[in-house]
Amino acid sequence: MHELSIAIKVLEIAKRGMVRQAGMELVAIHLQIGPLAGVVVESLQSAYEIARLQSSFPDAELRIEQTELTIDCPRCRSVQPVVAVNDLHCRRCGELSGKIVGGRELDIISLEVMPCPSRHA
Repeated sequence: MHELSIAIKVLEIAKRGMVRQAGMELVAIHLQIGPLAGVVVESLQSAYEIARLQSSFPDAELRIEQTELTIDCPRCRSVQPVVAVNDLHCRRCGELSGKIVGGRELDIISLEVMPCPSRHA
């Protein structure tokens, strides 16, 4: 289950990002995950729930946005979503393309923060 090591790494990266956020509390970590990232989203969510309890952010949520698999379509001459992960035909015109341009993402998009309640009490 490599999702646990991914969850731990995401929390480590968030911790480094929070160094610049003095007086703020981490509310959520926003990730983008593509269908070719090699991550089972449900497993990552479960692993994160375990990992966050041992982290500096036991209350921070993990919010995941799943991206589409996209190709550079030679007929449409634009980036288009495919019919399915196992069918690399352009959804717009039906052209087959092997030039995948999106769908491998495993990116931290943002850290959602708010002022620490203890600092304003």
